[in-house]
Amino acid sequence: MSEATAGEEAGGRRLGALDRLLLWFGALGGAAAWALQLAAGYGLEEAGCSA
Repeated sequence: MSEATAGEEAGGRRLGALDRLLLWFGALGGAAAWALQLAAGYGLEEAGCSA
């Protein structure tokens, strides 16, 4: 049994560009959304407290 390389799934099908993009979005999308929400919330809080 051969091991899957970085460009293949366990089933042997090669991953396309869209598949790789979706994998990266799934891995990093949540963290990016959280960071955006944190930065926006901090900015709004600072604006509200200084007014």
